[in-house]
Amino acid sequence: MWSIPIIDGPVPWIVYGLAVAFFLVLLIRRPTGRWVLTALLALLAGALVGLGVGLLIDATDAFGSDPLPTPVLWWAAVTFAAISLAVANLWSSPLWRKIVAIAGIVVFTIAGTIGINAVYGLNPTLGSLFGISGDEPIVVPTSTASADPDAGPLYATFTPPADMPAKGQQGTQVIPATTSGFDARPAGI
Repeated sequence: MWSIPIIDGPVPWIVYGLAVAFFLVLLIRRPTGRWVLTALLALLAGALVGLGVGLLIDATDAFGSDPLPTPVLWWAAVTFAAISLAVANLWSSPLWRKIVAIAGIVVFTIAGTIGINAVYGLNPTLGSLFGISGDEPIVVPTSTASADPDAGPLYATFTPPADMPAKGQQGTQVIPATTSGFDARPAGI
């Protein structure tokens, strides 16, 4: 389950489809003047909150010096607008609509998370989104003489090359984005 892809494949489209379905169910009601005004205000307020959060993140450099990509701002605005519409459906509505609204909040949050994650391409699987690796661990040799398991741990038996500096360095390095095109911050080394 943890290896389910969430950036591409069917999962994002299923979640987006569910989000659209929930949105339409929550939006379409008997079109009274009060409901139309409530829905419009909820959508506008939610979109402004989402956009405001994104702009606040940019203004405070909360995630670094690079501004948020425009698609992230769109995802934030749309997600908050949909959640706001769901919240508006919690009042003056039948019980079934309240249940749909609560489920919609969850679906909208998941859809927004998947959408923003897809912009960055950071967590390609469900497991990676939660910090769970589905990969098998890499076997690291414990000694320099792999045929002799009694040689001891590698750190105790390692002999450095003659040209190896006595002390290491710490710094950053720009890794060119020749394949991905992603303009990342310098990597810490």
